[in-house]
Amino acid sequence: MNGKNIPGSIEVDKPVKVYVDHTLCKTIGACVQIAPELFKFTPGTKKAVAVMETVPPALLGQCKAAAEACPYNAITIIG
Repeated sequence: MNGKNIPGSIEVDKPVKVYVDHTLCKTIGACVQIAPELFKFTPGTKKAVAVMETVPPALLGQCKAAAEACPYNAITIIG
């Protein structure tokens, strides 16, 4: 999906994991705004971090939207 770290098709019956690469994150905060249940700012650095490693199926859409909104491709979804 548009060259980002998002698999084209994610099987919802398999665990889906999400990671934020702190070397790429530039503290824009789109992920925190779109999916506050999944992402938060790290105190002191303001870089985003995934609150949970495994994404619940109910939050998968928000997770994908957050990854697509990241202009630095700092969010990787594996699943």
